[in-house]
Amino acid sequence: MRQLTKAEQCRAMMYKRSMVSKLNYTDIRESLDDMMAMCSDIQCAEQDDDTLINAFDGNEDEAHEFILQFSDLEYDIENLQNQFDEMFGYSDDPERDFNDVTVALIGKWFSLLGFDAYREDYFELSDDYFENLGTEECQKRVMRKTKKEMLESIGLTMAFLLKFADVEYRYRTMEATFNIFRDENIRMLKTVKEIDEKYKDLFDEHGRFDKYRYKQIREFDKLVSELPDKYWVE
Repeated sequence: MRQLTKAEQCRAMMYKRSMVSKLNYTDIRESLDDMMAMCSDIQCAEQDDDTLINAFDGNEDEAHEFILQFSDLEYDIENLQNQFDEMFGYSDDPERDFNDVTVALIGKWFSLLGFDAYREDYFELSDDYFENLGTEECQKRVMRKTKKEMLESIGLTMAFLLKFADVEYRYRTMEATFNIFRDENIRMLKTVKEIDEKYKDLFDEHGRFDKYRYKQIREFDKLVSELPDKYWVE
């Protein structure tokens, strides 16, 4: 019988340390950091940009109120980051403890990743058999705790996951709204520039309006009809 190489042995034992794909200690921490940075960037960018004010038809109060929502979200994310750091503060390996609880509770319904000690990274477990082994392994470690410790760790983890889901939903919704405002403003600025160019095409080389330039007139009228009334007021 062929002896397994060290790499093959490590691959076969990946289930020993598993985590839920995209809902694990590392990915959640990176998501919180990314959301925090984006909230800060949006607030800074809008201080010198009229994009959002234009989106609210020039109403600075409404634009400011919208930006304040990013400030509130940034505060909530920071609090959540602090809670994340404190959740398993008593543990020598908080990442493993958090991942053990999530896999033990919901591992059967999500894709799992296992740690490959040879390659020193996490990779997708190959099939349902190893995913079940990974779930069972985490359940065993969680159940070694006292009842009080087990209930506390499960309660903390689930409370955190619910708060994380709420923060992420708010962030995605606000980010999508902001991007719509920004993209709409960019599109309108492009249209205004095209209108300016088409307007020049309506005149002959002597600077006189040429009513026989039918194609140019149609193109100009089409662009003008696409521009919202508020741009004519401004």
